Amino acid sequence: MIHLLILIALGLATYLFHNYQTFHDAYMRPWVVEYVNFNREADPQALCDLLDPEATVIINDRYTQYSYKFTGGKTQACEYFIESASHFQKPQREKNDYIPDRLTSFIVYHDDLFKDYADVSFETKLTGPLWGLATKKDGEQLIGNTSTKITVKAPIFKDPKITRYEFTRKLEQPNIQKLL
Repeated sequence: MIHLLILIALGLATYLFHNYQTFHDAYMRPWVVEYVNFNREADPQALCDLLDPEATVIINDRYTQYSYKFTGGKTQACEYFIESASHFQKPQREKNDYIPDRLTSFIVYHDDLFKDYADVSFETKLTGPLWGLATKKDGEQLIGNTSTKITVKAPIFKDPKITRYEFTRKLEQPNIQKLL
Protein backbone atom coordinates (compact mmCIF):
# COMPACT_ATOMS: atom_id res chain seq x y z
CA MET A 1 0.00 0.00 0.00
CA ILE A 2 2.79 2.42 0.90
CA HIS A 3 4.47 1.64 -2.43
CA LEU A 4 1.33 2.65 -4.27
CA LEU A 5 1.17 5.95 -2.38
CA ILE A 6 4.82 6.62 -3.15
CA LEU A 7 4.23 5.93 -6.86
CA ILE A 8 1.23 8.27 -6.89
CA ALA A 9 3.25 10.98 -5.13
CA LEU A 10 6.13 10.56 -7.59
CA GLY A 11 3.75 10.70 -10.55
CA LEU A 12 2.11 13.86 -9.23
CA ALA A 13 5.50 15.45 -8.53
CA THR A 14 6.66 14.59 -12.06
CA TYR A 15 3.52 16.10 -13.58
CA LEU A 16 3.80 19.31 -11.53
CA PHE A 17 7.52 19.66 -12.28
CA HIS A 18 6.86 19.12 -16.00
CA ASN A 19 4.25 21.90 -16.03
CA TYR A 20 6.48 24.23 -14.01
CA GLN A 21 9.50 23.67 -16.24
CA THR A 22 7.62 23.75 -19.55
CA PHE A 23 5.84 27.02 -18.88
CA HIS A 24 8.70 28.78 -17.13
CA ASP A 25 10.03 31.86 -18.98
CA ALA A 26 13.51 30.33 -19.26
CA TYR A 27 12.13 27.51 -21.43
CA MET A 28 9.10 29.12 -23.04
CA ARG A 29 10.75 32.32 -24.32
CA PRO A 30 13.46 30.63 -26.46
CA TRP A 31 10.81 28.21 -27.78
CA VAL A 32 8.57 31.13 -28.78
CA VAL A 33 11.47 33.11 -30.31
CA GLU A 34 12.49 30.25 -32.59
CA TYR A 35 9.43 28.14 -33.28
CA VAL A 36 6.70 30.78 -33.29
CA ASN A 37 8.19 34.21 -34.09
CA PHE A 38 11.22 33.34 -36.29
CA ASN A 39 9.53 30.50 -38.18
CA ARG A 40 6.60 32.69 -39.25
CA GLU A 41 8.78 33.92 -42.14
CA ALA A 42 11.73 31.48 -42.03
CA ASP A 43 9.88 28.14 -42.03
CA PRO A 44 6.10 28.60 -42.13
CA GLN A 45 5.49 24.86 -42.46
CA ALA A 46 7.23 24.29 -39.11
CA LEU A 47 4.92 26.86 -37.50
CA CYS A 48 1.96 25.17 -39.16
CA ASP A 49 3.06 21.82 -37.72
CA LEU A 50 2.89 23.30 -34.21
CA LEU A 51 -0.81 24.05 -34.59
CA ASP A 52 -3.23 21.59 -33.05
CA PRO A 53 -5.67 20.14 -35.65
CA GLU A 54 -8.52 21.84 -33.77
CA ALA A 55 -6.68 25.16 -33.32
CA THR A 56 -8.47 28.49 -33.55
CA VAL A 57 -6.54 31.08 -35.55
CA ILE A 58 -7.28 34.82 -35.72
CA ILE A 59 -5.23 36.88 -38.18
CA ASN A 60 -5.22 40.64 -38.81
CA ASP A 61 -2.18 41.38 -40.96
CA ARG A 62 -1.52 44.43 -43.18
CA TYR A 63 1.59 45.38 -45.12
CA THR A 64 2.23 47.07 -48.48
CA GLN A 65 -0.61 46.02 -50.80
CA TYR A 66 -1.42 42.85 -48.81
CA SER A 67 -4.08 42.49 -46.16
CA TYR A 68 -5.25 39.35 -44.40
CA LYS A 69 -8.09 39.29 -41.91
CA PHE A 70 -9.80 36.06 -40.94
CA THR A 71 -10.79 33.70 -38.17
CA GLY A 72 -10.31 30.07 -39.07
CA GLY A 73 -8.61 26.78 -38.36
CA LYS A 74 -5.33 25.05 -39.06
CA THR A 75 -5.84 24.58 -42.82
CA GLN A 76 -6.58 28.25 -43.48
CA ALA A 77 -3.74 29.30 -41.15
CA CYS A 78 -1.21 27.10 -42.95
CA GLU A 79 -2.18 28.59 -46.30
CA TYR A 80 -1.81 32.08 -44.82
CA PHE A 81 1.60 31.33 -43.22
CA ILE A 82 3.01 30.02 -46.50
CA GLU A 83 1.55 32.80 -48.67
CA SER A 84 2.55 35.59 -46.28
CA ALA A 85 6.10 34.25 -45.86
CA SER A 86 6.48 34.14 -49.65
CA HIS A 87 6.31 37.95 -49.72
CA PHE A 88 9.37 38.37 -47.47
CA GLN A 89 13.03 37.47 -47.73
CA LYS A 90 13.72 34.51 -45.50
CA PRO A 91 15.30 35.73 -42.24
CA GLN A 92 18.68 34.19 -41.53
CA ARG A 93 20.16 32.97 -38.30
CA GLU A 94 23.21 34.82 -37.05
CA LYS A 95 26.61 33.35 -36.17
CA ASN A 96 26.53 30.06 -34.27
CA ASP A 97 22.90 29.48 -35.30
CA TYR A 98 21.79 32.33 -33.01
CA ILE A 99 18.32 33.87 -33.44
CA PRO A 100 18.08 37.41 -32.00
CA ASP A 101 15.37 37.86 -29.39
CA ARG A 102 13.39 40.97 -30.36
CA LEU A 103 10.30 40.20 -28.30
CA THR A 104 8.87 42.83 -25.98
CA SER A 105 6.09 42.56 -23.41
CA PHE A 106 6.62 38.79 -23.15
CA ILE A 107 4.21 37.30 -20.62
CA VAL A 108 3.34 33.69 -19.79
CA TYR A 109 0.00 33.30 -18.00
CA HIS A 110 0.24 30.01 -16.12
CA ASP A 111 -1.12 30.34 -12.61
CA ASP A 112 -2.08 26.72 -11.89
CA LEU A 113 0.57 24.00 -12.01
CA PHE A 114 -2.18 21.40 -12.43
CA LYS A 115 -3.02 22.79 -15.90
CA ASP A 116 -1.02 21.59 -18.90
CA TYR A 117 -1.62 24.73 -20.94
CA ALA A 118 -0.67 28.40 -20.73
CA ASP A 119 -1.45 31.64 -22.53
CA VAL A 120 1.56 33.47 -23.92
CA SER A 121 1.54 36.99 -25.32
CA PHE A 122 4.32 39.06 -26.83
CA GLU A 123 4.98 41.95 -29.16
CA THR A 124 7.67 42.77 -31.67
CA LYS A 125 8.52 46.34 -32.56
CA LEU A 126 10.34 46.68 -35.86
CA THR A 127 11.53 50.26 -35.44
CA GLY A 128 14.30 50.73 -37.98
CA PRO A 129 15.30 49.49 -41.40
CA LEU A 130 17.96 47.15 -39.98
CA TRP A 131 15.39 45.42 -37.77
CA GLY A 132 12.56 45.34 -40.29
CA LEU A 133 11.36 42.65 -42.65
CA ALA A 134 12.60 42.86 -46.22
CA THR A 135 10.15 42.19 -49.02
CA LYS A 136 11.09 39.63 -51.63
CA LYS A 137 10.00 41.69 -54.63
CA ASP A 138 11.89 44.96 -54.11
CA GLY A 139 13.96 44.26 -51.01
CA GLU A 140 12.31 47.20 -49.28
CA GLN A 141 12.45 47.21 -45.50
CA LEU A 142 9.15 47.38 -43.64
CA ILE A 143 8.78 48.54 -40.06
CA GLY A 144 5.89 48.41 -37.64
CA ASN A 145 4.45 46.41 -34.78
CA THR A 146 3.24 42.89 -34.27
CA SER A 147 1.23 41.44 -31.44
CA THR A 148 0.83 37.71 -30.87
CA LYS A 149 -1.22 35.76 -28.35
CA ILE A 150 -1.06 31.99 -28.26
CA THR A 151 -2.33 29.21 -26.05
CA VAL A 152 0.20 26.40 -25.73
CA LYS A 153 -0.87 22.95 -24.57
CA ALA A 154 1.99 20.70 -23.46
CA PRO A 155 0.79 17.30 -22.25
CA ILE A 156 3.42 15.30 -20.41
CA PHE A 157 5.57 13.15 -22.73
CA LYS A 158 4.27 14.95 -25.84
CA ASP A 159 5.44 17.91 -27.89
CA PRO A 160 3.76 21.27 -27.20
CA LYS A 161 0.95 22.28 -29.56
CA ILE A 162 -0.64 25.67 -30.16
CA THR A 163 -4.40 25.51 -29.63
CA ARG A 164 -5.09 29.21 -30.19
CA TYR A 165 -3.07 31.63 -32.32
CA GLU A 166 -3.97 35.32 -32.54
CA PHE A 167 -1.71 37.52 -34.66
CA THR A 168 -1.95 41.23 -35.44
CA ARG A 169 0.63 43.02 -37.58
CA LYS A 170 0.83 46.37 -39.33
CA LEU A 171 3.95 47.12 -41.36
CA GLU A 172 4.79 50.09 -43.53
CA GLN A 173 7.72 51.63 -45.33
CA PRO A 174 9.88 53.74 -43.03
CA ASN A 175 9.86 57.48 -43.47
CA ILE A 176 13.58 58.09 -43.96
CA GLN A 177 13.24 61.75 -42.94
CA LYS A 178 11.90 60.73 -39.51
CA LEU A 179 14.74 58.27 -38.99
CA LEU A 180 17.51 60.79 -39.69
